[in-house]
Amino acid sequence: MKKIQRTQTRDHITQMLRYEILSGNIKAGEELAQESIAE
Repeated sequence: MKKIQRTQTRDHITQMLRYEILSGNIKAGEELAQESIAE
């Protein structure tokens, strides 16, 4: 049986934000609202 990979919430958010920035979905200098990140 495989182990379930656990990641902390902050690590998951960091990965998502990094992807969004590198893919161009978040522009340089763009303000990030906590509410939009939480979605």
